[in-house]
Amino acid sequence: MLRGIAVLMVIIHHDWIENAYFLRSGVDLFFVLSGFLISGLLFSEFQKSGEIRVGRFLVRRAFKIYPAFYFLFFFSTIGFFVLSHGHLPATNKVIGEATFTQNYVDSLWGYTWSLAVEEHFYLFLPLLLLAMSRIWPQTRFRSLPVISLIFSIVCLSLRLATHPHGVFEWQGLYMTQTRIDGLFAGVTLSYLFHFERERFELLKAPAFRVLGAGVLLVMIALNTLLATASLAYIGFACILPWFLSREPSRNAIVRTIAHIGTYSYSIYLWQGPVKGFVCSVLLEIFHIKSGSILYAAAIPLSVAAGIAAAKLVELPALRIRDRFFSRESARAQDVFQLVRSV
Repeated sequence: MLRGIAVLMVIIHHDWIENAYFLRSGVDLFFVLSGFLISGLLFSEFQKSGEIRVGRFLVRRAFKIYPAFYFLFFFSTIGFFVLSHGHLPATNKVIGEATFTQNYVDSLWGYTWSLAVEEHFYLFLPLLLLAMSRIWPQTRFRSLPVISLIFSIVCLSLRLATHPHGVFEWQGLYMTQTRIDGLFAGVTLSYLFHFERERFELLKAPAFRVLGAGVLLVMIALNTLLATASLAYIGFACILPWFLSREPSRNAIVRTIAHIGTYSYSIYLWQGPVKGFVCSVLLEIFHIKSGSILYAAAIPLSVAAGIAAAKLVELPALRIRDRFFSRESARAQDVFQLVRSV
C-alpha cells in the first residue's frame, strides 16, 4: 500500500498541486522502501551464502531497471523528434538520461533525477557491504546504523549549504550526496530486521507510530522544501515497521492502492509523457484550458499507462531475469514479498 501511496503522491504533486511540497515526500517514501528492500535482498543472500555477490545483484537490478527505463527513453526521444518537426532533444539531456547522471547533467523529464539517485545507491551499497564483510567479518554490518547517521548529518548539511542567504538551489535536492540519507534510513531498518530482530520489534511500538505521524505533520505544517527533505524519511522510517507487521487489508480502496503500488515503477516512469500528451490533446483538440480538468484526466491515465507499460515491458523482463538469474535464497524471496505487500 505504501508504494501505491508514494506514487500517487508524486503524480498529484507533479500534475496538480506543485506548491504542496509535502507531496514531494512521496519520493522520500520510495527511498526508504528501496533502501529496506535492496539491502534486505543483499542481507538475506549473505545469511545464506556468507558473501555479498555484487555481480549477480547488479545483473538482477539491471533487468528490473533498464528495460522499462530505456523503453521510455526511446519513445520519449522519438516523440520529441516528431513533435518538434525533426529536432532532437538537447545533447546534455540525452546523455544525462542515457547514463543515469540526469541529477547532475540534465534530463528529458524533470522527475527522473530520483532514478539516478537510486541507481547510484544500487552501485554503492553492495560494494560497501562487500567491503564491510571483508574488513570486519566478525562484526558483520553492525556499524551500519552509525554510517546511516553520518549520512543523515552530511546530507542535511549539504542541503543547508545549497541555499545561503535564503536562496534555494533546486539542484541541492537532486544530487545523490544530498538525498542518499533516505535510502540509508531504509538500510538501517533492514539491518535491524535481519540481524537484530528484537530491536526491530521495538520499533513497532505505538510510540514510534505517534512519533512518525508527528514528524510528518510538522513537515506538512512547515510545507517547505527543506522540511520535506529533512523530516519525511524520518517519519516514514518510524511508521514502516508497523506497516510491515500488518495483515493485508480487505478494504477495496486499500487493495486498489496496493495494486497500483505493484506497478509503481512503470507508473512513475510514464507520468511525464502521459501528462504532456493529455495536455496537448485537451488544449489543441478540445480547447480545454482548465488546469483542474487537464490534470484530473492525466492522473488516472498515468496510472493506466504505467500498468500497461509494466505488463508490456517490465514484467516480461523480470520473467526472463528469473529464468536465467533466479533468486536463490528463500529469505530473499520472503523479503521481496514482504515489501511488495506494504
